[in-house]
Amino acid sequence: MIPALAVFCLVSVIVWLLPGKYESKAIVQVERTEIPQDQAETEKKLFAFANERLGEISDRVLTQDKLLELINRFGLYKGKKAEASPGELEKMMRGDIRIARISSDVDALSQGQASHAAIIFSVTYFGDTPETARNVAGALAASYLEDDIRFREQRQIEARDAMEATLSNIQERIYATEESAVQYRLEHMESMPEHINVNLQAKAAVDRKIMQAMEEERALKKREYSLQNRLDTYSPGDLSYNSLSKSLEAVRSRLDALALVIQEQQKKGIALRRRIDDAAIVEKEYKALEAEHAALQAEYDGLVNKAEADAVAFEIERLKRGELYSIVEEAMLPKRPVNPNAPIILLAGLVAGLCAGVTFAAFRNSMDGALRSVEQVASALPYPVLAVIPVLGASEETGKRNIGGILLKGAILCAVVCLLLFSVLWWRR
Repeated sequence: MIPALAVFCLVSVIVWLLPGKYESKAIVQVERTEIPQDQAETEKKLFAFANERLGEISDRVLTQDKLLELINRFGLYKGKKAEASPGELEKMMRGDIRIARISSDVDALSQGQASHAAIIFSVTYFGDTPETARNVAGALAASYLEDDIRFREQRQIEARDAMEATLSNIQERIYATEESAVQYRLEHMESMPEHINVNLQAKAAVDRKIMQAMEEERALKKREYSLQNRLDTYSPGDLSYNSLSKSLEAVRSRLDALALVIQEQQKKGIALRRRIDDAAIVEKEYKALEAEHAALQAEYDGLVNKAEADAVAFEIERLKRGELYSIVEEAMLPKRPVNPNAPIILLAGLVAGLCAGVTFAAFRNSMDGALRSVEQVASALPYPVLAVIPVLGASEETGKRNIGGILLKGAILCAVVCLLLFSVLWWRR
Protein backbone atom coordinates (compact mmCIF):
# COMPACT_ATOMS: atom_id res chain seq x y z
CA MET A 1 0.00 0.00 0.00
CA ILE A 2 2.81 2.42 0.84
CA PRO A 3 4.64 2.06 -2.53
CA ALA A 4 1.30 2.44 -4.40
CA LEU A 5 0.43 5.68 -2.60
CA ALA A 6 4.00 6.95 -2.92
CA VAL A 7 4.07 6.43 -6.69
CA PHE A 8 0.61 7.95 -7.10
CA CYS A 9 1.48 11.00 -5.01
CA LEU A 10 4.75 11.47 -6.89
CA VAL A 11 2.94 11.37 -10.23
CA SER A 12 0.31 13.79 -8.90
CA VAL A 13 2.95 16.27 -7.79
CA ILE A 14 4.74 16.02 -11.15
CA VAL A 15 1.50 16.56 -13.08
CA TRP A 16 0.58 19.52 -10.88
CA LEU A 17 3.97 21.14 -11.38
CA LEU A 18 3.99 20.64 -15.13
CA PRO A 19 2.98 23.82 -17.02
CA GLY A 20 -0.44 23.54 -18.62
CA LYS A 21 -1.01 24.09 -22.33
CA TYR A 22 -4.25 25.63 -23.55
CA GLU A 23 -5.59 24.99 -27.02
CA SER A 24 -7.51 27.52 -29.09
CA LYS A 25 -8.68 26.86 -32.62
CA ALA A 26 -9.94 29.04 -35.48
CA ILE A 27 -11.47 27.64 -38.66
CA VAL A 28 -10.69 29.29 -42.00
CA GLN A 29 -12.23 28.63 -45.41
CA VAL A 30 -10.51 29.16 -48.75
CA GLU A 31 -13.12 29.51 -51.51
CA ARG A 32 -12.82 29.12 -55.28
CA THR A 33 -9.36 27.56 -55.17
CA GLU A 34 -8.73 26.43 -58.73
CA ILE A 35 -8.04 22.73 -58.95
CA PRO A 36 -7.02 20.88 -62.13
CA GLN A 37 -9.51 18.37 -63.45
CA ASP A 38 -7.15 15.42 -63.12
CA GLN A 39 -6.60 16.24 -59.43
CA ALA A 40 -10.34 16.10 -58.71
CA GLU A 41 -10.94 12.71 -60.31
CA THR A 42 -10.53 10.69 -57.11
CA GLU A 43 -10.84 11.43 -53.41
CA LYS A 44 -7.21 10.46 -52.86
CA LYS A 45 -5.92 12.91 -55.47
CA LEU A 46 -8.19 15.63 -54.13
CA PHE A 47 -6.94 14.98 -50.60
CA ALA A 48 -3.32 15.20 -51.76
CA PHE A 49 -3.97 18.36 -53.76
CA ALA A 50 -5.81 20.04 -50.87
CA ASN A 51 -2.98 19.24 -48.46
CA GLU A 52 -0.38 20.46 -50.95
CA ARG A 53 -2.33 23.65 -51.58
CA LEU A 54 -2.78 24.20 -47.85
CA GLY A 55 0.95 23.73 -47.35
CA GLU A 56 1.74 26.29 -50.05
CA ILE A 57 -0.60 28.83 -48.45
CA SER A 58 0.80 28.22 -44.98
CA ASP A 59 4.40 28.52 -46.20
CA ARG A 60 3.54 31.85 -47.75
CA VAL A 61 1.69 33.12 -44.66
CA LEU A 62 3.69 31.68 -41.74
CA THR A 63 7.07 33.12 -42.60
CA GLN A 64 9.82 33.63 -40.05
CA ASP A 65 9.23 37.39 -40.01
CA LYS A 66 5.51 36.89 -39.34
CA LEU A 67 6.12 34.39 -36.54
CA LEU A 68 8.74 36.62 -34.89
CA GLU A 69 6.34 39.54 -35.17
CA LEU A 70 3.66 37.52 -33.33
CA ILE A 71 6.18 36.45 -30.68
CA ASN A 72 7.07 40.08 -30.00
CA ARG A 73 3.46 41.27 -30.12
CA PHE A 74 2.14 38.77 -27.58
CA GLY A 75 5.31 38.39 -25.51
CA LEU A 76 5.71 34.66 -26.11
CA TYR A 77 8.55 32.49 -24.74
CA LYS A 78 9.79 35.18 -22.36
CA GLY A 79 12.00 32.82 -20.39
CA LYS A 80 13.73 31.51 -23.52
CA LYS A 81 13.65 34.59 -25.71
CA ALA A 82 16.86 36.13 -24.42
CA GLU A 83 18.96 33.03 -25.06
CA ALA A 84 17.29 31.70 -28.23
CA SER A 85 18.14 32.72 -31.77
CA PRO A 86 15.44 33.79 -34.27
CA GLY A 87 15.59 30.34 -35.85
CA GLU A 88 15.08 28.62 -32.50
CA LEU A 89 12.18 30.93 -31.64
CA GLU A 90 10.62 30.16 -35.01
CA LYS A 91 11.02 26.43 -34.36
CA MET A 92 9.37 26.73 -30.93
CA MET A 93 6.53 28.76 -32.42
CA ARG A 94 5.94 26.26 -35.21
CA GLY A 95 5.93 23.46 -32.61
CA ASP A 96 2.91 25.09 -30.93
CA ILE A 97 0.98 25.62 -34.19
CA ARG A 98 -1.20 23.00 -35.85
CA ILE A 99 -2.64 23.44 -39.36
CA ALA A 100 -5.11 20.71 -40.26
CA ARG A 101 -7.43 20.25 -43.22
CA ILE A 102 -11.05 19.66 -42.27
CA SER A 103 -12.80 19.21 -45.61
CA SER A 104 -12.56 19.92 -49.35
CA ASP A 105 -15.70 20.51 -51.39
CA VAL A 106 -15.36 20.44 -55.20
CA ASP A 107 -17.76 22.19 -57.57
CA ALA A 108 -19.35 20.30 -60.43
CA LEU A 109 -16.69 19.66 -63.04
CA SER A 110 -17.04 21.24 -66.47
CA GLN A 111 -15.88 18.99 -69.27
CA GLY A 112 -12.33 19.77 -70.29
CA GLN A 113 -12.04 22.58 -67.75
CA ALA A 114 -10.58 23.06 -64.31
CA SER A 115 -12.88 23.01 -61.29
CA HIS A 116 -12.87 24.92 -58.03
CA ALA A 117 -12.67 23.69 -54.48
CA ALA A 118 -13.42 25.18 -51.08
CA ILE A 119 -10.83 24.08 -48.53
CA ILE A 120 -11.77 24.36 -44.86
CA PHE A 121 -8.90 24.07 -42.39
CA SER A 122 -8.21 24.76 -38.74
CA VAL A 123 -5.49 26.94 -37.23
CA THR A 124 -4.65 25.82 -33.70
CA TYR A 125 -2.24 27.31 -31.17
CA PHE A 126 -1.15 25.85 -27.84
CA GLY A 127 -0.42 28.62 -25.33
CA ASP A 128 0.58 28.87 -21.69
CA THR A 129 -2.59 30.81 -20.80
CA PRO A 130 -6.10 30.75 -22.22
CA GLU A 131 -5.87 34.37 -23.33
CA THR A 132 -2.56 33.80 -25.11
CA ALA A 133 -3.88 30.73 -26.92
CA ARG A 134 -7.00 32.56 -28.11
CA ASN A 135 -5.20 35.77 -29.13
CA VAL A 136 -2.42 34.01 -31.04
CA ALA A 137 -4.85 31.64 -32.79
CA GLY A 138 -7.01 34.60 -33.82
CA ALA A 139 -3.96 36.48 -35.06
CA LEU A 140 -2.81 33.46 -37.07
CA ALA A 141 -6.24 33.12 -38.69
CA ALA A 142 -6.27 36.85 -39.45
CA SER A 143 -2.84 36.46 -41.05
CA TYR A 144 -4.40 34.33 -43.77
CA LEU A 145 -6.92 37.08 -44.55
CA GLU A 146 -4.20 39.73 -44.51
CA ASP A 147 -2.03 37.58 -46.74
CA ASP A 148 -4.96 37.13 -49.12
CA ILE A 149 -5.35 40.91 -49.39
CA ARG A 150 -1.59 41.41 -49.70
CA PHE A 151 -1.26 38.61 -52.25
CA ARG A 152 -4.07 39.97 -54.40
CA GLU A 153 -2.69 43.49 -54.06
CA GLN A 154 0.61 42.16 -55.40
CA ARG A 155 -1.19 40.41 -58.24
CA GLN A 156 -3.17 43.60 -58.89
CA ILE A 157 0.07 45.61 -59.02
CA GLU A 158 1.62 43.08 -61.39
CA ALA A 159 -1.51 43.09 -63.53
CA ARG A 160 -1.52 46.88 -63.50
CA ASP A 161 2.13 47.03 -64.54
CA ALA A 162 1.45 44.54 -67.32
CA MET A 163 -1.59 46.56 -68.37
CA GLU A 164 0.41 49.79 -68.38
CA ALA A 165 3.10 48.15 -70.49
CA THR A 166 0.47 46.88 -72.92
CA LEU A 167 -1.22 50.28 -73.07
CA SER A 168 2.12 51.98 -73.64
CA ASN A 169 2.92 49.56 -76.46
CA ILE A 170 -0.49 50.08 -78.07
CA GLN A 171 -0.18 53.84 -77.68
CA GLU A 172 3.19 53.78 -79.42
CA ARG A 173 1.64 51.76 -82.24
CA ILE A 174 -1.23 54.26 -82.45
CA TYR A 175 1.24 57.13 -82.77
CA ALA A 176 3.18 55.15 -85.38
CA THR A 177 0.04 54.48 -87.44
CA GLU A 178 -1.00 58.14 -87.16
CA GLU A 179 2.42 59.26 -88.35
CA SER A 180 2.36 56.70 -91.16
CA ALA A 181 -1.09 57.85 -92.23
CA VAL A 182 -0.04 61.51 -92.25
CA GLN A 183 3.15 60.74 -94.14
CA TYR A 184 1.28 58.59 -96.63
CA ARG A 185 -1.29 61.33 -97.13
CA LEU A 186 1.42 63.91 -97.74
CA GLU A 187 3.21 61.66 -100.22
CA HIS A 188 0.01 60.82 -102.12
CA MET A 189 -1.92 63.99 -101.55
CA GLU A 190 -2.69 64.53 -105.25
CA SER A 191 -3.92 60.94 -105.57
CA MET A 192 -6.27 61.04 -102.63
CA PRO A 193 -9.92 60.30 -103.36
CA GLU A 194 -11.02 63.86 -102.62
CA HIS A 195 -8.74 65.08 -105.43
CA ILE A 196 -10.15 62.77 -108.09
CA ASN A 197 -12.48 65.42 -109.54
CA VAL A 198 -9.71 68.02 -109.54
CA ASN A 199 -7.41 65.57 -111.33
CA LEU A 200 -10.09 64.75 -113.90
CA GLN A 201 -10.74 68.42 -114.57
CA ALA A 202 -7.01 69.11 -114.84
CA LYS A 203 -6.61 66.16 -117.19
CA ALA A 204 -9.43 67.43 -119.36
CA ALA A 205 -7.85 70.92 -119.44
CA VAL A 206 -4.49 69.43 -120.43
CA ASP A 207 -6.10 67.38 -123.16
CA ARG A 208 -7.80 70.51 -124.50
CA LYS A 209 -4.51 72.42 -124.52
CA ILE A 210 -2.83 69.57 -126.34
CA MET A 211 -5.61 69.45 -128.92
CA GLN A 212 -5.46 73.22 -129.44
CA ALA A 213 -1.69 73.14 -129.75
CA MET A 214 -1.82 70.25 -132.21
CA GLU A 215 -4.45 72.04 -134.33
CA GLU A 216 -2.36 75.18 -134.34
CA GLU A 217 0.68 73.07 -135.16
CA ARG A 218 -1.07 71.53 -138.17
CA ALA A 219 -2.11 74.96 -139.38
CA LEU A 220 1.41 76.30 -138.97
CA LYS A 221 2.89 73.33 -140.82
CA LYS A 222 0.56 74.04 -143.74
CA ARG A 223 1.61 77.68 -143.67
CA GLU A 224 5.27 76.60 -143.45
CA TYR A 225 4.82 74.38 -146.48
CA SER A 226 3.15 77.19 -148.38
CA LEU A 227 5.80 79.76 -147.49
CA GLN A 228 8.54 77.34 -148.39
CA ASN A 229 7.03 76.75 -151.84
CA ARG A 230 6.63 80.47 -152.47
CA LEU A 231 10.16 81.13 -151.19
CA ASP A 232 11.53 78.66 -153.66
CA THR A 233 10.15 80.76 -156.54
CA TYR A 234 12.22 83.80 -155.59
CA SER A 235 15.89 84.44 -155.58
CA PRO A 236 17.73 85.58 -152.48
CA GLY A 237 18.18 89.10 -153.78
CA ASP A 238 14.47 89.85 -154.26
CA LEU A 239 12.52 91.96 -151.76
CA SER A 240 9.77 89.37 -151.55
CA TYR A 241 12.33 86.69 -150.75
CA ASN A 242 13.44 88.51 -147.58
CA SER A 243 9.87 89.02 -146.44
CA LEU A 244 8.91 85.39 -147.04
CA SER A 245 12.09 84.24 -145.33
CA LYS A 246 11.24 86.21 -142.17
CA SER A 247 7.68 84.89 -142.14
CA LEU A 248 8.96 81.33 -142.54
CA GLU A 249 11.34 81.78 -139.60
CA ALA A 250 8.50 83.10 -137.44
CA VAL A 251 6.33 80.13 -138.35
CA ARG A 252 9.11 77.66 -137.57
CA SER A 253 9.85 79.41 -134.26
CA ARG A 254 6.19 79.09 -133.35
CA LEU A 255 6.20 75.42 -134.31
CA ASP A 256 9.17 74.82 -132.01
CA ALA A 257 7.34 76.58 -129.17
CA LEU A 258 4.21 74.55 -129.83
CA ALA A 259 6.26 71.33 -129.75
CA LEU A 260 7.56 72.24 -126.29
CA VAL A 261 4.03 73.11 -125.13
CA ILE A 262 2.67 69.79 -126.43
CA GLN A 263 5.51 67.86 -124.83
CA GLU A 264 5.02 69.62 -121.48
CA GLN A 265 1.25 69.12 -121.56
CA GLN A 266 1.67 65.46 -122.47
CA LYS A 267 3.92 65.01 -119.41
CA LYS A 268 1.28 66.67 -117.26
CA GLY A 269 -1.35 64.44 -118.76
CA ILE A 270 0.69 61.33 -118.02
CA ALA A 271 1.18 62.45 -114.41
CA LEU A 272 -2.53 63.23 -114.04
CA ARG A 273 -3.47 59.89 -115.58
CA ARG A 274 -1.18 58.13 -113.12
CA ARG A 275 -2.81 59.98 -110.24
CA ILE A 276 -6.25 59.03 -111.46
CA ASP A 277 -5.24 55.40 -111.96
CA ASP A 278 -3.54 55.27 -108.52
CA ALA A 279 -6.51 56.83 -106.72
CA ALA A 280 -8.17 53.46 -106.04
CA ILE A 281 -4.95 51.88 -104.70
CA VAL A 282 -4.15 54.95 -102.60
CA GLU A 283 -7.66 55.00 -101.19
CA LYS A 284 -7.44 51.29 -100.29
CA GLU A 285 -4.04 51.63 -98.62
CA TYR A 286 -5.04 54.79 -96.76
CA LYS A 287 -8.24 53.17 -95.53
CA ALA A 288 -6.18 50.20 -94.32
CA LEU A 289 -4.01 52.59 -92.30
CA GLU A 290 -7.11 54.27 -90.90
CA ALA A 291 -8.66 50.88 -90.05
CA GLU A 292 -5.50 49.79 -88.25
CA HIS A 293 -5.48 53.04 -86.33
CA ALA A 294 -9.16 52.65 -85.42
CA ALA A 295 -8.62 49.04 -84.29
CA LEU A 296 -5.67 50.03 -82.11
CA GLN A 297 -7.62 52.92 -80.65
CA ALA A 298 -10.58 50.63 -79.89
CA GLU A 299 -8.25 48.09 -78.27
CA TYR A 300 -6.65 50.87 -76.23
CA ASP A 301 -10.03 52.19 -75.07
CA GLY A 302 -11.17 48.66 -74.19
CA LEU A 303 -8.05 48.00 -72.11
CA VAL A 304 -8.45 51.33 -70.32
CA ASN A 305 -12.07 50.48 -69.46
CA LYS A 306 -11.02 46.99 -68.31
CA ALA A 307 -8.27 48.43 -66.12
CA GLU A 308 -10.76 50.81 -64.50
CA ALA A 309 -13.26 47.97 -63.96
CA ASP A 310 -10.56 45.73 -62.45
CA ALA A 311 -9.49 48.52 -60.11
CA VAL A 312 -13.08 49.02 -58.94
CA ALA A 313 -13.60 45.26 -58.47
CA PHE A 314 -10.37 44.96 -56.49
CA GLU A 315 -11.35 47.86 -54.25
CA ILE A 316 -14.72 46.21 -53.57
CA GLU A 317 -13.00 42.93 -52.68
CA ARG A 318 -10.50 44.76 -50.50
CA LEU A 319 -13.29 46.49 -48.58
CA LYS A 320 -14.95 43.09 -48.11
CA ARG A 321 -11.70 41.81 -46.50
CA GLY A 322 -11.28 39.28 -49.22
CA GLU A 323 -13.81 37.07 -50.94
CA LEU A 324 -11.57 34.04 -51.23
CA TYR A 325 -10.72 33.74 -47.54
CA SER A 326 -13.18 33.83 -44.65
CA ILE A 327 -13.09 32.89 -40.98
CA VAL A 328 -15.78 30.27 -40.39
CA GLU A 329 -15.24 30.08 -36.63
CA GLU A 330 -13.41 32.56 -34.44
CA ALA A 331 -10.82 31.41 -31.91
CA MET A 332 -12.52 30.77 -28.53
CA LEU A 333 -11.16 31.18 -25.01
CA PRO A 334 -10.26 27.67 -23.74
CA LYS A 335 -11.68 26.72 -20.34
CA ARG A 336 -9.20 24.03 -19.36
CA PRO A 337 -5.71 22.90 -20.39
CA VAL A 338 -5.30 20.07 -22.87
CA ASN A 339 -1.73 19.22 -22.02
CA PRO A 340 -0.69 17.44 -19.87
CA ASN A 341 -3.76 15.18 -19.80
CA ALA A 342 -4.09 14.97 -16.01
CA PRO A 343 -6.75 12.21 -15.73
CA ILE A 344 -4.91 9.87 -18.09
CA ILE A 345 -1.56 10.49 -16.42
CA LEU A 346 -3.02 10.07 -12.91
CA LEU A 347 -4.80 6.89 -13.95
CA ALA A 348 -1.53 5.62 -15.35
CA GLY A 349 0.16 6.66 -12.08
CA LEU A 350 -2.48 4.77 -10.10
CA VAL A 351 -1.92 1.64 -12.17
CA ALA A 352 1.84 2.05 -11.90
CA GLY A 353 1.54 2.51 -8.11
CA LEU A 354 -0.58 -0.60 -7.72
CA CYS A 355 1.85 -2.56 -9.86
CA ALA A 356 4.73 -1.23 -7.75
CA GLY A 357 2.92 -2.19 -4.52
CA VAL A 358 2.11 -5.68 -5.72
CA THR A 359 5.65 -6.14 -7.00
CA PHE A 360 7.10 -4.91 -3.69
CA ALA A 361 4.81 -7.19 -1.67
CA ALA A 362 5.65 -10.17 -3.85
CA PHE A 363 9.34 -9.40 -3.49
CA ARG A 364 9.09 -9.22 0.31
CA ASN A 365 7.13 -12.45 0.46
CA SER A 366 9.71 -14.18 -1.69
CA MET A 367 12.58 -12.97 0.51
CA ASP A 368 11.26 -13.91 4.04
CA GLY A 369 12.26 -17.64 3.77
CA ALA A 370 8.78 -19.04 4.53
CA LEU A 371 7.61 -22.26 2.88
CA ARG A 372 4.03 -21.91 1.69
CA SER A 373 3.41 -25.02 -0.42
CA VAL A 374 4.18 -28.76 -0.56
CA GLU A 375 6.40 -28.21 -3.58
CA GLN A 376 8.48 -25.57 -1.72
CA VAL A 377 8.90 -27.96 1.26
CA ALA A 378 9.85 -30.87 -0.97
CA SER A 379 12.40 -28.80 -2.83
CA ALA A 380 13.83 -27.07 0.24
CA LEU A 381 14.23 -30.08 2.62
CA PRO A 382 16.12 -33.34 2.00
CA TYR A 383 13.22 -35.32 3.47
CA PRO A 384 10.12 -36.65 1.81
CA VAL A 385 6.76 -35.10 2.63
CA LEU A 386 4.68 -37.70 4.48
CA ALA A 387 1.51 -35.70 5.13
CA VAL A 388 -0.05 -32.23 4.86
CA ILE A 389 -2.02 -30.83 7.77
CA PRO A 390 -4.54 -28.15 6.73
CA VAL A 391 -4.95 -24.90 8.67
CA LEU A 392 -7.67 -25.35 11.24
CA GLY A 393 -9.05 -22.46 13.27
CA ALA A 394 -6.20 -20.06 12.34
CA SER A 395 -8.34 -17.01 12.99
CA GLU A 396 -5.36 -14.77 13.63
CA GLU A 397 -3.81 -15.52 10.23
CA THR A 398 -7.17 -15.12 8.48
CA GLY A 399 -7.73 -11.83 10.27
CA LYS A 400 -4.37 -10.55 9.13
CA ARG A 401 -5.22 -11.45 5.56
CA ASN A 402 -8.61 -9.73 5.82
CA ILE A 403 -7.00 -6.61 7.25
CA GLY A 404 -4.48 -6.57 4.40
CA GLY A 405 -7.25 -6.88 1.82
CA ILE A 406 -9.23 -4.11 3.48
CA LEU A 407 -6.19 -1.85 3.56
CA LEU A 408 -5.47 -2.60 -0.13
CA LYS A 409 -9.04 -1.79 -1.11
CA GLY A 410 -8.92 1.34 1.00
CA ALA A 411 -5.70 2.39 -0.71
CA ILE A 412 -7.30 1.91 -4.12
CA LEU A 413 -10.42 3.83 -3.04
CA CYS A 414 -8.27 6.62 -1.63
CA ALA A 415 -6.28 6.80 -4.84
CA VAL A 416 -9.49 6.97 -6.91
CA VAL A 417 -10.86 9.76 -4.69
CA CYS A 418 -7.54 11.61 -5.01
CA LEU A 419 -7.68 11.10 -8.77
CA LEU A 420 -11.16 12.61 -9.00
CA LEU A 421 -10.29 15.47 -6.66
CA PHE A 422 -7.11 16.23 -8.57
CA SER A 423 -8.98 16.20 -11.87
CA VAL A 424 -11.53 18.72 -10.57
CA LEU A 425 -8.81 20.98 -9.26
CA TRP A 426 -6.86 20.59 -12.53
CA TRP A 427 -9.77 21.60 -14.69
CA ARG A 428 -10.33 24.67 -12.52
CA ARG A 429 -6.71 25.59 -12.68
